[in-house]
Amino acid sequence: MSKASEKPSLNLLDAARSCDSLLVKDRISQGADVRMSDKNGFNALHYAAMGSNACDEETPILKTLKVLLEAGCPLTSASNDGRSPLFLLAEFSPFLSPVAFLIQAGADPDVRDGHGNHITENAMMEEVQALLSELTGVVPQEPEPALHFEKMSPLAWKTASKTVDDVFSELNADGIICLADTGYTQSDGFADCAEVLAQHSQPDRVSGFCFYTRQDLRTAKQTSQLYLGIWGAPSGEDQETTTVAKRVISAFESKGMSCSWNGSALVRPCVLLYDFKG
Repeated sequence: MSKASEKPSLNLLDAARSCDSLLVKDRISQGADVRMSDKNGFNALHYAAMGSNACDEETPILKTLKVLLEAGCPLTSASNDGRSPLFLLAEFSPFLSPVAFLIQAGADPDVRDGHGNHITENAMMEEVQALLSELTGVVPQEPEPALHFEKMSPLAWKTASKTVDDVFSELNADGIICLADTGYTQSDGFADCAEVLAQHSQPDRVSGFCFYTRQDLRTAKQTSQLYLGIWGAPSGEDQETTTVAKRVISAFESKGMSCSWNGSALVRPCVLLYDFKG
């Protein structure tokens, strides 16, 4: 597959992300290579999938997907982190019909990314999860129970987030890669941490990841509870992950922040921001 380097002026990938089917047709008619991908392995279908999140209705994304498929854009191509266009569409699409369209076009619904996350578990919409679960037999884990419902004021979040940043800074120095407000889904957050690890000067010192995503940030501001993604190096085994989780919780508690966690690697720790006095 060719890389998007020779004809950047054609901007097919950007056109696809805008979900403007007429613009996509124009770029293709000018000679843009529908099989090209960026440095992360994302092709035009991947970009259209990511762009679907900004669509107010389903018609633009459906038309864009149809144009790209008819032009020969690879449907089953995986990005560098193992995500297919359908995987990304399930992550980003606020509509069911585009996901169903790609499946009907031949996309495999029973896929995982390069980190082992199943498409069903990573889907954003309940309707999409239900369809994928019916097709694959994979049932997503139940969401974390809401512990508290109290919207945070901008000042309260500013105060709490400064302490969270301080904890993350200390954990980074202690060998746990920590990222704040990274990506939209858990898969995005993990991929961003993995990218930092790949560029780390001392990767052998890294014992795991800790992060929260844009979705987690939105939940925190609405409920005063911040859920954290945790992964333990080198292989993500339960014991490795729980060891990292304990270190993370200890770091937060040392700053006066209470946490809720049942000790399972399958459950994300939650920082109880409503208990924090600053």
